[in-house]
Amino acid sequence: MEHDFYQYRTGTFDEETWNAFARSFEQDTFTALGARAMWKLQCNFFEPSFSECIDKIVERAHSLPTPHFRQRFNEVMDSGSSKGEEDR
Repeated sequence: MEHDFYQYRTGTFDEETWNAFARSFEQDTFTALGARAMWKLQCNFFEPSFSECIDKIVERAHSLPTPHFRQRFNEVMDSGSSKGEEDR
């Protein structure tokens, strides 16, 4: 994700692409307590602007419900689509 952040900052990724990418990490990665804990343990090893960006993503993710990945997987597989039940 760090590489992608720098690609966005230099203009290789447009804002729409970056926002979609960041949203996926917010919703699919940092809603998990373990991922948030790992970030807190490692955040000081990164360049400050990247750490600040991820801190904001982690903060937003903390307020989201923790997903039930197995349930989501089953919904996607049962629907035959990449969209979940809420998207139908």
